[in-house]
Amino acid sequence: MVKKQFYLLILCFILIITLFISIIVLGIISDISHLPLIPIQYIFDFIKILPGPIYTDIFLLFFISIGFYFLNHLLYPYYIKIWYYFHKIYRRKSKYGFMVIGKKVSFYKLFIRAFYMGLFAFSITTLISSFSGDYFFRAGLPLPGLSALFVCEDIFLGTFLICPITILIFFPIFQMEDSGFITYRHLPNYMRTPEIEGVHALLYRLLKGYSGLSTIITLIYYIYAAFEAVDWNFGNPAILTPLILIGLPFLMIGLLFIPFLLYDKYIEKNSERLRKKFKKLPSVIVPNFDDIISK
Repeated sequence: MVKKQFYLLILCFILIITLFISIIVLGIISDISHLPLIPIQYIFDFIKILPGPIYTDIFLLFFISIGFYFLNHLLYPYYIKIWYYFHKIYRRKSKYGFMVIGKKVSFYKLFIRAFYMGLFAFSITTLISSFSGDYFFRAGLPLPGLSALFVCEDIFLGTFLICPITILIFFPIFQMEDSGFITYRHLPNYMRTPEIEGVHALLYRLLKGYSGLSTIITLIYYIYAAFEAVDWNFGNPAILTPLILIGLPFLMIGLLFIPFLLYDKYIEKNSERLRKKFKKLPSVIVPNFDDIISK
């Protein structure tokens, strides 16, 4: 049975499945009635750089997500070791170890993790779309006056494809945190307070900073541009594009639902595996604050 913490991710998973089914149904209706309810390229070439029509593209998106999880499963110890050596250079005179931490994960924490991965994927896709000088992910060519809408479609289609790749970047960070991998530094001769934090913290802050407010502002800009392209006409079939952009971060959470389930299933085994890779590091007991108060 799925844990309660995943209920919000399940809703996002249902949302993305609903979107894919809606696109297919609109495509079938368009084909039967000859009404332009949806671009024909969505059906026959959903994401341009993936082979086949939308049916195979949907399968490939989820297959790629699962595939990147298992690729992460193979590579994360090496990723973490590289980051550990870099961290030792950056934070000189630090000591490292593993602390025992609880096993509960809040639904809010899971949601925020997936949310930032979706924003990061959107930001990277925006850069690719901007610098490629072409419509890298959207098949076909824009109609006169609809180039802005075409760019928005190129970006949200690309985000679907880029999002699974973020697993290789973010999941090792989550693994460090959930394994209790910490760093400690106390320099009593300097005017510095003792520092204790997760080894993942610096890298995670950098990625969240990159994926944060500026990315949300960029997303809002493209949502506005898409609405402007269709003249805010909710009767226009192209209104689907700005609506997809509004829900894009939540759609990405739905795409990442299965990898997060797999991550949760193997978290304890992977934590033990990580500790074995760093077997020379000690176990650390972080005292309660009440226990270190000066009496």
